[in-house]
Amino acid sequence: MKPRLATSLFVLVLCQPSAALADIAAEVESLLPPHVGCGVLVIRDGETILKQGYGVTEVDGGPPCTSATNFRMASITKQFTAAAVLLLADEGALSLDDPLSKFFSESPTYWNDISLHQVLTHTSGLPAYEPVIPAGTTLQLYDQNVLEILLNTEEPDSAPGNDWEYSNSGYVLLGLVVEQVSGVPFHCFMERRVFEPLGMRGSRVYQRGLNTVPHRAYGHASMDDKWVVADQSVTSALRGDGTIYSSLDDLELWLRGLASGKLLSEKSRRLMTTSHVETTREGSDQSRYHYGYGWFLGSSGGQRICWHGGATRGFLNQMYVYPDLRSAVVVLRNCEAEDVEPGAAQRIADRWVLGDSQEGP
Repeated sequence: MKPRLATSLFVLVLCQPSAALADIAAEVESLLPPHVGCGVLVIRDGETILKQGYGVTEVDGGPPCTSATNFRMASITKQFTAAAVLLLADEGALSLDDPLSKFFSESPTYWNDISLHQVLTHTSGLPAYEPVIPAGTTLQLYDQNVLEILLNTEEPDSAPGNDWEYSNSGYVLLGLVVEQVSGVPFHCFMERRVFEPLGMRGSRVYQRGLNTVPHRAYGHASMDDKWVVADQSVTSALRGDGTIYSSLDDLELWLRGLASGKLLSEKSRRLMTTSHVETTREGSDQSRYHYGYGWFLGSSGGQRICWHGGATRGFLNQMYVYPDLRSAVVVLRNCEAEDVEPGAAQRIADRWVLGDSQEGP
């Protein structure tokens, strides 16, 4: 996906007839499931044709959602964590072949056989931390809590490199690796080395008491046929696997920055979207998706796709990128909204991206 100049994008948006933009926004809203608030970004052939907020940031009197509203990214965070690791690899500060044990003293013996590459691709075999959280836990876990849980494990769930198994545990550890190698807290590294260089001024690795989220959307769940605030869980403070907040404005900069090489070397960008391993996830055509570094990879509507979802308490997000079409669809929601198949991002892509690629202009 080759970027166009930001200035030309800005002119394009300003020059679109307001009636046409309103028509696109209304049609997109008709493709969305019920929600409290939502944000939709559509890039087609390198041009931003829609960047629109819907609904409100908080059901009881919150301001309207805009393109600057920050939603919790949940597992979309993983592509940012992967980029941080690749930045350090580009600098020679670490190697993707380094064993996990290199970064953690007194680690289990089996960590000697787990490489950073395997952690990035969910083939490490690391046990999941979620099943061992004590019943009745109400206080939030932090990265060090997960590290302690994993340090006390004696063997992997499967031999490192053998099986693909989606692992939040691994990405928590990757955040700690970035912190240790860089010598600065993870949230500071991301701000200084990822967000600021790309102009993503509103994005945050949220750390309660250390920073705040501007223009924040709060999560919601449905209870007794109404929306109620349901914004945090015991795992909401874990950083590398899911705690970034970002907006449509900043995610557009993120996608364009990745595509342009502004952040990562060509080698690292290629590694990020290389199909390293087949996953257990299937697409609509029953073929298995593969996994890169922080991205699922496959095909949709006959086109190559890089995608990732993000689901956590109060939020449900989707990001689809069609690199050969220089197109993308991002859907952010601040509610645990039930969706219908295909999902909202796919319905929007079918109408505004794939429809054109299949039928012509």
